Amino acid sequence: MPMTSGCISLYNFRSEFRDLNNLRTRLNNYHSSRVENRRRLTSALRLNKSIGRLGNGVEILSGIIYDEYLKTTGRVVREEDSDDEDSDPEFCVITEPYVDVRIGNFWILNNGLLISNKLANRHFISDLIGKALDVEIKPCEINIRRVAEDYPENWVGGIIDREGNWQSGTLYGRDLRNDNLIGSEFITCTKNQVGGFTEYFGAGPTKFKVSRDSSVLVYLSWRTTRDPFIGFINQEISPYLVRPEFN
Repeated sequence: MPMTSGCISLYNFRSEFRDLNNLRTRLNNYHSSRVENRRRLTSALRLNKSIGRLGNGVEILSGIIYDEYLKTTGRVVREEDSDDEDSDPEFCVITEPYVDVRIGNFWILNNGLLISNKLANRHFISDLIGKALDVEIKPCEINIRRVAEDYPENWVGGIIDREGNWQSGTLYGRDLRNDNLIGSEFITCTKNQVGGFTEYFGAGPTKFKVSRDSSVLVYLSWRTTRDPFIGFINQEISPYLVRPEFN
């Protein structure tokens, strides 16, 4: 099934960033270097030319980040032979670091939202954009309980921290809240993810899933632009964000 994913962060918004030109000027072709384990590593940012517009003055810049980082490779080598002919050969593992590149896509809105294409990329995307804008960027959480209540036809739910013999698990089904067996427990239990249906995209009910770590998944795919997906996050998901405090 086609799907689109993203992960939300928040940057310490300043009024100057309402003007998208200020964001573009700071971000365009920005790069940064650092030293790790005596290796110089470089991160570089490239903006797309297009601008997305969501209405009410909310606009989107998108781009890609190339981030060098250290990985480790290993080899199994045979140690020097023992003088004892009857002994088995001994082996050891030698590890060596090398430089690799990871790539992440991002979408930044002129209202404080930063969306990474997936959770695994959020850290290095936030780090470089934070340096470019000279602002603090923090991950945020989604209030899963409120999402489950407002989008009640839940088709998936991740249960955590339950007292008793059944303490955690992921439930799948149809309208879990109204199930005769587990419905009442599903409603009251703490959840770290939940799925529902939205009419936002105008094509009938569309499945989506959100996680407490602010990951969002919509079961539709956009090949040329992610504006509808970003608009869904901005309009329907952002009210449920647990916003961190900035210094």
